[in-house]
Amino acid sequence: MPDQDVGGIMAALITGTRGGISNATRQAFADAGLAHLLAISGLHLSLIAGFVFLMMRRGLSLSMYFAESFDLKKTAACLTIPFLLFYLVISGVGIPALRAFLMICLAMMAVIIDRNPLSMRLVCFAASLILFIYPESLLSASFQLSFAAVVALIGVYENGWRPFHLWAERGGIFKKMTLYLVGIIATTLIASYAATPLTISIFQRFSLQAVLGNLVAIPLTGFIIMPLIVIFLLLMPVGGEFLVTPFLKGAIQLLIKVSLSIATLPGAAIIMPEQSPVFLTLFIIGGIWFCLWQQRWRYLGVIPMMLAFCCLKFVADPKILIPEREQAIYGTLMVNVLFV
Repeated sequence: MPDQDVGGIMAALITGTRGGISNATRQAFADAGLAHLLAISGLHLSLIAGFVFLMMRRGLSLSMYFAESFDLKKTAACLTIPFLLFYLVISGVGIPALRAFLMICLAMMAVIIDRNPLSMRLVCFAASLILFIYPESLLSASFQLSFAAVVALIGVYENGWRPFHLWAERGGIFKKMTLYLVGIIATTLIASYAATPLTISIFQRFSLQAVLGNLVAIPLTGFIIMPLIVIFLLLMPVGGEFLVTPFLKGAIQLLIKVSLSIATLPGAAIIMPEQSPVFLTLFIIGGIWFCLWQQRWRYLGVIPMMLAFCCLKFVADPKILIPEREQAIYGTLMVNVLFV
């Protein structure tokens, strides 16, 4: 594979600029359901925030003075915000990145004041501020897809994830690894389910292989590529980036191979016709009902969401209908027009 794609993907992960990636590679990422990795979004900022938060907290704990004098969890939360701001600025301040930055900053503030960092208040705060600054973004695909996925994830995890988390806390490394694997699968399924109707309506396509692709690509990106990028950026001012460049290049090449392999599987890219407005309307009504309520009647929202998928059209309506007995005449006329 050309080094252009490796450098282009690295530039996309750092700045969000995808112009250096070849069309074939970009299409492979889209068909494999991995296109979100090439746009600076909540995934990237969350990975950066988690890595910096962990490094700060563990690093400060090496000092006896800091460990005894400060709350290291709250200190790490305070120190993580400037790193996120720096990453947001160099990424171009896109709508998904800005949404993630606002939500993570509010989550870090919740950690500092001992409040629950995950709630719908995060989404409301980020959406209100973004729409106040960029009201036209409401009609953009990036705004709709980004908030649809995060609202669905928080709506499910607010109540449904706590028993699994408690189960893993009382076990060993096997339970924690199991929880992580199940978490990736569940997150991909929930986010894909929430974004699929919008993807079908906006782009007229979706992928059935997104779960398999993300199951491999997200751990690779989260545990290897993004930490190496952080180290790369920290070493760049002193000229030491060559120490991690070979490892970073190899990891990105592996990510490209994964996307190319997944994109060739059956069902990787399914083309859909233009859908009726009823399809998206029913799904949004059911999704809002499910995410806003906390009581058991929230599950009634699943009914209109299921009905929405029953309204899917798999065959496009014909734009021009020519009777069979007149097709020969029409073909003759077209030949005459083309060759006259």
